[in-house]
Amino acid sequence: MFNTNDSFLWHHERNGIYTVKSGYRISQYEHGTRIGANDVLWKRVWELQVPPKLRDFIWRALRGVLPTKCWHLVAIVNLTVNDSLDGKFRQVWNDSGKEVAELFSFVAWHIWNARNDFLWDAKILSPNQIVYNAVSHLLEWRSLNRIRSSQNNYGRQPADVTQMDESQQSFLLNVGWSLFTDAALFHNEGATGFGCVAESAEGGWIRVVSGFQEGVFDPAVAEAIACHYAINYATHFLEGTGVVYTDSQVLVQALSSSKVDFSAYGLIIQNQVIT
Repeated sequence: MFNTNDSFLWHHERNGIYTVKSGYRISQYEHGTRIGANDVLWKRVWELQVPPKLRDFIWRALRGVLPTKCWHLVAIVNLTVNDSLDGKFRQVWNDSGKEVAELFSFVAWHIWNARNDFLWDAKILSPNQIVYNAVSHLLEWRSLNRIRSSQNNYGRQPADVTQMDESQQSFLLNVGWSLFTDAALFHNEGATGFGCVAESAEGGWIRVVSGFQEGVFDPAVAEAIACHYAINYATHFLEGTGVVYTDSQVLVQALSSSKVDFSAYGLIIQNQVIT
C-alpha cells in the first residue's frame, strides 16, 4: 500500500520509539508483577521491625540484586512470580501477617550468612542450626525493641524524686549506672525473651544484653527472671553503685514486701533476685 522501507518499531508506544520506561513496564507485566506493586512491596519491607542492615538485605533479595548465581546452578532460569523470593514473601505476608514475614526475613538473612560462611571460610551449618540462629536473633531483637520502647515508663520523672527522703535523693544523684530491664512473651514462637539496657550516669549507652528461653512463662515470673539477669550482669561487669529499673509493679511490690511467699514466683524473687 505504501512504498516505504521496512524498519523496526516498538509497538508498545504510539510513536513506535522504544523508551526505557515502557521497556521496564512490559518487563514487569511479563514477570507477572503489576504496575505499582514495587511500591507496595517497599512499604511492606519498610514496616518490618528488623535491623536496618537486614531490611536492606531483604529488599535487595526481593529485587533479585544479590550477587549470586544460585538460580543458574539449579537450572532454574525463568521463574514465575510465585516461585521467586518476591512471590514467597508476598505470600507469607498475605497468609500469615507481618510477624511471620519478619521471621521469614531473619531466616533468609541467616541462610545468606551461612552461604557466605561456606563460600569464604568453608564453614558448614546444618539447616536446624541456621533456623535456630535466625529465631534466636529475632527474639533478641524483639526483646531489645521492647526495652527501648518502654524506657519512658520507668518513672524517672522529677516528681518521683521529690517524694523520696534526702538519703534516697542523694543516692540517685551519685549512682554510676542504671539498668532498664524487661521481658517479652512470644506465644507464636513458644519462647520468652529477656533483656536489659545499661546506661551510664551521663545518659550514654554502656551495653545492651538480651536473650531468650524456650517456653512461655507467667508474665510476673518472666519479669523477675529478667531482673535476675540484669543484676547478675551488673555484678560481673559494672563497677560502683547503680539502680535497676523495671516497669513491673508486681515485681516492685514483691521486692518491697516482707511477707514470705512460697509460690514459684516468690521463690524466684527470694533465690534469684534478692540473693
